Amino acid sequence: MRDPAKAELRLCGLCRKDGELQESHLIPKACYKVAGSDDVGRIDPVFAHGSRDVRTSDQIKTRLLCRDCEQRFHRFGEDWTLRHCFRATGTFNILRMLHQSTPFETRADRTVWYRVSDVARLNAGALEYFAISVLWRASAARRNGVDGQPLAQIDCGNRYSEVMRAYLLGNVNRVDELCIHVRVNDDPRGIGDRLILLPLLIERSGFWHYRFLIPGLAFDLFLGQRVLDFPNLKGQFEG
Repeated sequence: MRDPAKAELRLCGLCRKDGELQESHLIPKACYKVAGSDDVGRIDPVFAHGSRDVRTSDQIKTRLLCRDCEQRFHRFGEDWTLRHCFRATGTFNILRMLHQSTPFETRADRTVWYRVSDVARLNAGALEYFAISVLWRASAARRNGVDGQPLAQIDCGNRYSEVMRAYLLGNVNRVDELCIHVRVNDDPRGIGDRLILLPLLIERSGFWHYRFLIPGLAFDLFLGQRVLDFPNLKGQFEG
């Protein structure tokens, strides 16, 4: 049992209250279990890290959040998302939801697009909360990468970081000037379902475009004033 006298009391990055800081994972700890096991034994997940793919069991974490805020992230986003993403057992609940829904567009490259509102039983709020929590975590603290080298720092700007923090605390209902796409891998048990991509900046052209991956799901977040000029970015799934 941990000695309370040796507990590290510091300011929580989210609620800004003094508390015992936990080892906060950039990508939730449960993702490592999903990506790192199969029917015959454990397989380390693959991290897309910078320009390299690295197979490792290392976990990206730092002391950032108090226990209450860690539980808040779990309750409002991580729990539902990780129960419905691709699992090592082969279940992929979100993909099944899409197969039972009607897409609004099928493109020439064979990608199929769904509106969030058209997918029954989908907890869009949990996916949104989860995506914003990962992006905020990436911008809130520096971490070392899977090979001990510093990760490229994600910088969303102070204004957007503070709006995201207020959203995650429940003080505002939405993050304005933010659109989220979720891409679903429809080829279960391929390497794509073992890939963990740490948050990175894809491009900055009128707005920021960030991306990260967890087993079976790719999250694209578009942030900035010019996002409002592209209404087709709103609330969509790609399968």
